[in-house]
Amino acid sequence: MSENYEELMKQVGDSVKAQFGNQKGIDAFFLYVLDGFAHRYIKDDKSSDAVIETLKPGVYQASTVTVSMKKALELVDESKKAELTDKIKKYIIEQKPTTIFQIKVDTTQLNENGKGKVIGYSIINWDFPIHANIDNGLMMEFTHEFEDWDDIRKNFPLFLEKVCETF
Repeated sequence: MSENYEELMKQVGDSVKAQFGNQKGIDAFFLYVLDGFAHRYIKDDKSSDAVIETLKPGVYQASTVTVSMKKALELVDESKKAELTDKIKKYIIEQKPTTIFQIKVDTTQLNENGKGKVIGYSIINWDFPIHANIDNGLMMEFTHEFEDWDDIRKNFPLFLEKVCETF
């Protein structure tokens, strides 16, 4: 291989190490990517601004509250459609029911080199008015094994694409 290619690969490796060299850089990466996906998949003209947050070290979430259950009704499977329709009829008009849409990522199984499993969740919660019971909603879980921080930098957005197919 040419010296230019080897030098370029060293620069890329150094850049990745610098970005993921401390927890602040790691948090910034995951929150930045989540923010982009939140605006693309769960934010719409009827929803609140996306809230992007670190729930605890290594666990990140993007969420919006939508003042409509229509989108949730379009996304659920037939087995939960009747339950959601009944809830809509019960609360419609006078109470303005809401649905919470969330993208959640758990990176706590990654080691210091970025190797390990990441778990992603897509969540639609229509348990209005409290939103405490996920049984009144839909939660899909996805996992992916990453080899290192460079693999995460390249493939984490592709993993989130899979997670967000629910929406």
